[in-house]
Amino acid sequence: FKEILQLGWYFDYVMNISESDFLVKPLEAFEAHLRTRVGRNFVATSGKEMLRFQDGQGMKKMFYNCDDHMYRVGDRSLPFGLQWVGGSDWVILHRDFVHYLVTSDDALVRGLTNFYFYSIMAPESFFHTALFNSR
Repeated sequence: FKEILQLGWYFDYVMNISESDFLVKPLEAFEAHLRTRVGRNFVATSGKEMLRFQDGQGMKKMFYNCDDHMYRVGDRSLPFGLQWVGGSDWVILHRDFVHYLVTSDDALVRGLTNFYFYSIMAPESFFHTALFNSR
């Protein structure tokens, strides 16, 4: 997201969607939906299945990417004191939250950035955990 901010574009939301996502309603209806919820972020969580999600997504494992190959280098525990959540990596984030993630130097963002650097499926949990634990 840093690159988007550096471009100097004015935007309301950033969406992370797949290459095969298509609108099922007119674009105008989607834009109207977002206009009535200004400032909100949209993420889908795994809800009550978080323990299974954490195990299934390798959150308790450390990975390292080298030469386009992901290596599992060991086990780890989730740091205490945070609500660890995750779900779909298809998210819609408001510009204020994107700006916070990119420019903040607080302990939460620094800690999550470091933790997820050694993760295999960061987009499926990083944004969710940051949202649930930020102000």
